[in-house]
Amino acid sequence: MVFPLFVNGQMNSNYQILKTNNAYVVKPHSKDFTRIDTEGMSLDCSTTNLSSELSFGHISSYFDEDTQILFRNIKIQARVYVDIQGDIRDLYFICENDPKDIGIDFAELAMTIQRKFKIAQNNECLPKLEDKYISWYIPLYQY
Repeated sequence: MVFPLFVNGQMNSNYQILKTNNAYVVKPHSKDFTRIDTEGMSLDCSTTNLSSELSFGHISSYFDEDTQILFRNIKIQARVYVDIQGDIRDLYFICENDPKDIGIDFAELAMTIQRKFKIAQNNECLPKLEDKYISWYIPLYQY
């Protein structure tokens, strides 16, 4: 069993960093992601097409080169929860390297992701019930 360690750092006060054995999880203080009801994707869902639709390349132009390098250095990705309409309803971040001294505004980053991403083309990947979500990982860096 992995027990998270709370770490203080330069970040929005609504977020906390949980240190696990292999990564750093950055999540809102008030959200319990273990209670989100997800469903598996149907066999009709093309994960290749979904990866293309939820690619960092779609929003990379919003970040300058230094920020993109920073994202790549900490190997940050977002775990998103997508609803029946294709909108991202919730998300948290996972970093391979410690983000605590970097000063990323995770609230602003989350808002950008929620506003700019929507599953519009791959409807077969969307959850079938209103109270369920699909979860997906979006690496926020490119090589």
